[in-house]
This record gives sequence, C-alpha cells and structure tokens, in this order.
Amino acid sequence: MREELEATPEVVGEAVQTVLRREGQADAYERVKDLTRGRDVTLADFQDLFADLDVPADVREELAALTPAGYTGVADELVDDIRE
Repeated sequence: MREELEATPEVVGEAVQTVLRREGQADAYERVKDLTRGRDVTLADFQDLFADLDVPADVREELAALTPAGYTGVADELVDDIRE
C-alpha cells in the first residue's frame, strides 16, 4: 500500500493548496490544478512549482517536506468521528 501511495504524489496537492491559501495565495487551486490535471505528476514537479512561488523560505521548506505518506488530511479526525 505504501508503494501505491508514494506512486501518487498528487495526494499532496490538497496540502499544497491549504498552505498556499494560508499564505494569501488566492490562486492556490488553479496552480495545483494546472500542475496535475490530465497528466502524471512527480514530487519533482511539485518542487519546481515551489521554486516559482513568492513565499518565504520557511514556507517553501514546509511545502518541500510534504510527502504522500506524510499527508493524511483530515483522516485522523474522521477516524475519531467513526469511533465515537
């Protein structure tokens, strides 16, 4: 399962959008959509996107640290809701 997850780097797209919106980037969705829509994407493609962003270095580092296996979105909250 981990191999399949790592083979789908577009999973981090949601996290990228969230960070960019937090940083005031109104076009966060469009940037990720333009990168990922209709083609296979790699983490290197995301790294190229991050290099072009007008964000502080610490935010660029935060984005660069994102991985499909490390990003769970709201899954932990959903699991807690299911258990209750």
